[in-house]
Amino acid sequence: MTSRTRKILFFTFLLLFAVGTPLIILYSQGYYFDFDKKTFSKTGAVFLKTNPVKAKIFINGEFEKETGWLSGDFLIKNLKVKEYSVKAEKDGFQSWQKTLKVEPGLVTEAKHILLIPLEPPREVVSDEEAFPAGQRKTQPEIKDSLAVGMIENSVYYLDSKNGQLWRTDANQEKKEQVTFSPVPSFETAPDWPKNFSYRLIISPKQKIALIENPSTSLGTSPSTSLGASGNLYLFNEQNRSFQKLAERAQNAEFSPDEQKLLYSNENELWVYFLSDILGQPQKKSGEHNLITRLSQKIGQVSWLSDSEHVVFSVAADSENIVKIAELDDRDQRNTVDFIKIKSPEFRYDSKTDEIYFSENENFYGVSLK
Repeated sequence: MTSRTRKILFFTFLLLFAVGTPLIILYSQGYYFDFDKKTFSKTGAVFLKTNPVKAKIFINGEFEKETGWLSGDFLIKNLKVKEYSVKAEKDGFQSWQKTLKVEPGLVTEAKHILLIPLEPPREVVSDEEAFPAGQRKTQPEIKDSLAVGMIENSVYYLDSKNGQLWRTDANQEKKEQVTFSPVPSFETAPDWPKNFSYRLIISPKQKIALIENPSTSLGTSPSTSLGASGNLYLFNEQNRSFQKLAERAQNAEFSPDEQKLLYSNENELWVYFLSDILGQPQKKSGEHNLITRLSQKIGQVSWLSDSEHVVFSVAADSENIVKIAELDDRDQRNTVDFIKIKSPEFRYDSKTDEIYFSENENFYGVSLK
């Protein structure tokens, strides 16, 4: 080998070392060369968590891995910055799919992937197990009250004389004024409270919502039953008054984490955010989020225990379809049909993760697991 050849080889390897070493370092730190942008970009990652665990994960149609057997999570690192089609599957369950965007240097999360059983079996249960008498609390009778709501030892009631909300104890020995101003209809309706009915919704931490039903506009007599449509109000602790959130509301329920309020009208299902949600997808306090809008009538609505999914019934011919929808509105919102029942009413039990209902004089329980 001549001296000239040795010099060429030396400088060639030196050049490769000078160019390759920074590339190796950049790659090890999560960078890649983006040929479209003609620059180096930092990779991102996707973190997934499924329930149930050991679900198969597919990225752009290619199988990646199963989620962990203990916590059901899975981290996919060093992904190029772009959108990915992510799918979760498990035998016997309906699949979940969503397009997620990977950002440079960030982890895109989908931590509330719930897979619903394909053909959940019905288990015959007793009426007490399906609808326990202890959960059907009888509200105390309070003189001159239009609506009564009770949580633990606190009793809230709307006074028919002044249209204000009051709080008392179970023995009605102490009385405390909650709102400083009456409900809006008190000042606008000349014959108030005639032809008005009200329903109080109170959370365990004593957040309060109120549905006001002006029955005269519907040509019916006052009623406090589910399905009556009217204005939805939320109690504002700062000014001690009710703040109007929506019209034509039929049902409302606070989420188990007390960060959201679910409400529905005849054909729509909405979520109102009571506080900022820092997890993905982020939401701002005071934001209204439409879950679904249907041509069929929406019946009963409820939260699942994770506060990230809602369950509701929809009228369909002679049956009612119980559906489950996720809150995550990135790309498509995963909404699935769970079971078909005859009755529009059901009860979700957060402890057993089962849905109970009655049909043909029998009572049934169906598990989400």
